[in-house]
Formats: sequence, structure tokens, C-alpha cells
Amino acid sequence: MTSEADRIAAITAFLSQHQNCPAKKLAPHSRLEEDLGITGDDAAEFIEAFAKRFAVDLSGIDFHRHFGPEGSNPLWLFWQPRWLRELGRHPVTLTHLAAVAQAGRWFEPPERPAAKR
Repeated sequence: MTSEADRIAAITAFLSQHQNCPAKKLAPHSRLEEDLGITGDDAAEFIEAFAKRFAVDLSGIDFHRHFGPEGSNPLWLFWQPRWLRELGRHPVTLTHLAAVAQAGRWFEPPERPAAKR
């Protein structure tokens, strides 16, 4: 049985290697999309590789709750789809990935309150 700290260290090393990101820039609370800029196809590739490496069942993931598209649409300046307005409310952190690896299946991270406008 590995500890949470050991799982986070293993995921940090995996993320660092997979995304070519220095491990010293990563922390347990680092958010994949918001802090590290992992989004779109890059996020999909990383999550699939993470699932394979750590034997995680991804059948419960709703990808667009956590990651945006690769590009943007100019219409979003005037109207944003609901999934885009809610983007960032369910951030995926290294700590969450460690918990998912421990469980062996995807589950939703805690919701973060919406930003006040």
C-alpha cells in the first residue's frame, strides 16, 4: 500500500516526463488546465496515458467538465455555452489524480465555487 505522498510523487514524475514540464514547477494543488495549461487534445492524451500507467477506469469521466477545447470560437465573445461557463469549477489537481489512482476509477473532483462577476 503506497501513501498519498508516494502516489503524488509518482504522478508528478509521470506528468513531468509526459508533458516535458520541470517537476519543481509542480505542486500537489497544481491544476492541470488552469495552472499548467494542459487542455484540449493534450489533456485527453495525458489523461489516457495516466489511466493506462496507473490502471484507472475512465468510464465515469465527463472530459469537458474539466478541460476546454484546443482552440477558441470567436462567437464565445458574445455567447458562451454552459460547459464553457462552468469550466474551472471542477479542477483536476495532482492530489485529485492521486486519489483517482488509489480508487482505480475516475470520480469527480470537488466543485469550486463560481467566480463572482
